[in-house]
Amino acid sequence: MLIRGGKHSSYLTTILAFIFCCLNSYSIAEEILVYHVYPKNYLFSLSFISGTIIFFIGFILNLQADAILRNLRKDNNQRDYQIPRGRRRKNNFLYF
Repeated sequence: MLIRGGKHSSYLTTILAFIFCCLNSYSIAEEILVYHVYPKNYLFSLSFISGTIIFFIGFILNLQADAILRNLRKDNNQRDYQIPRGRRRKNNFLYF
């Protein structure tokens, strides 16, 4: 698993976030699937293709940022991130 033990969150925050995500996804899905009518050639339109490209670029950048944050820890047992300080050696940071 990519996520290592981090700081704990309160149950209320987790439950409220879950409820918000459920209501938000329901309202978006309802708008897309029920109320909006798409033309037959919509999958080949410039807006759909450019939106799909932008989505996947953002998705890849998000995965890369998550990998960078995971690697900011000195070891696997550490819970906090260490900001790199000092000289940079190729792909590794020296910690002072």
